[in-house]
Amino acid sequence: MNISEFERNKPRATMAAINGTIKKFQEKKKNHSPPMEERDVAAIFLINEFLKDLDEIKRLFAGGK
Repeated sequence: MNISEFERNKPRATMAAINGTIKKFQEKKKNHSPPMEERDVAAIFLINEFLKDLDEIKRLFAGGK
């Protein structure tokens, strides 16, 4: 598959799902900030890790890999 075919047939629904998930977890992060309890700190840590992974998935997906 050449890049022109990928661009023409790009799965927009998949990218929208990735972006929606990123937005959802950014909102969850706001709900735990500033951290008031130990569980808030743990939640923020996990959310940050998940957002970092999602950003990498998005970068790879957008690059057609």
